[in-house]
Amino acid sequence: MIEAVITISPQSVEYALFLLENIKKTISDTSNIKFILSHNQDVDRIDEIIKQNKEFEFKKIKTKKHFGEHAGECHGFNLTAGVKELREELGMMIDADCAFLQKNWDTQFTEKLHDDTVIIGTEYCGSHYRKFPNSIFSIFKTQIFQELKIELKEKYENIIVKSKEEEQLYGVKKGTEILLDMDSQLLDIKKAGYKGVAIPQVGINAKDIRFSSREGLSPAFVKGDDNNSLVTGAEYQMKGIPVLTHVGRSSVRPFSSPIPQRWKQGVEDWINNL
Repeated sequence: MIEAVITISPQSVEYALFLLENIKKTISDTSNIKFILSHNQDVDRIDEIIKQNKEFEFKKIKTKKHFGEHAGECHGFNLTAGVKELREELGMMIDADCAFLQKNWDTQFTEKLHDDTVIIGTEYCGSHYRKFPNSIFSIFKTQIFQELKIELKEKYENIIVKSKEEEQLYGVKKGTEILLDMDSQLLDIKKAGYKGVAIPQVGINAKDIRFSSREGLSPAFVKGDDNNSLVTGAEYQMKGIPVLTHVGRSSVRPFSSPIPQRWKQGVEDWINNL
């Protein structure tokens, strides 16, 4: 059984509804997963999410945080609150603006967790740590995660990797400048001697990119997009097969705006053709 935490902001409700429909179509068995919806005081549609997804078991956590200018801080706070409530052997974190691109993903990912490999999830690209999961999507052994008391607090610190030890920890070469953000606290798992499996994001110019290029979701600045002009549409692959996509910006970009709607249609077409 997987117990998944989804943080819900006022803007992300429609994204979460789409994610849950996507999970119904792609998971091996809907009885293999339950959910914790961690939200702040500004969200008033939690019961609507639960009512529309009677196939799943839900737990609601209402935090004291208000969604305001610091969306990252609120997201991390709610995510940490949800993780602390996990009771199943396997926990999961997933952003509301993600969708799965492969059926039976749950069995494919969980079979990678054995011995000292305790987490599998999406990998950063760009100026971040590499070769280890982040919180966009990850499945992990709950007991170890909670024993290490990992808290995903808002953090923005630029560092230069200075030693062989730091090369191993951050997954980049000595002399590289990287940003340590909220997710860098997941590296406490690595510091404790455990291993993780990173699901790589396929670069938009890579020859083997499939979903994102097909749907025209390459990273670019596109004029006219509601509230935010940055298009992400990240694609993650395992062994050349797209397994997950993340459109991003759900805290500021309505689901009804052009980019998310094009992404939604692309996901639906992809799943229908599997």
